[in-house]
Amino acid sequence: MRLFTAGLSQVTRPAFTLETIFHIENAEGTVIVRELGFANVGTGLAGMISLLLPSWRVPVAFVAGVFLGIAAVQHAVKRPASRHEAVALVTDAFVFLVLAAFVILSFVLG
Repeated sequence: MRLFTAGLSQVTRPAFTLETIFHIENAEGTVIVRELGFANVGTGLAGMISLLLPSWRVPVAFVAGVFLGIAAVQHAVKRPASRHEAVALVTDAFVFLVLAAFVILSFVLG
């Protein structure tokens, strides 16, 4: 749900993400943010579908976990300059840890 809702926001309000998360005030960047939103919507939908198709769970958790883990590291290295960035860092890191634990336990427990 985290990626799906973030993706919807990026698709419908790309300027918000561009300005509040990335601190970029160039309207031309909204195209890139909107495309990121499409990827997030797709990954989020795959995660929701995995609730009905268990064979999708580990692959989707892996893909989403890699994305969120790298995003969290990037947020941390940059050091959040706003509350919105701090929320993105914390939620990305938390969901990454949950997904990483799920993927690891899936392999360990078979």
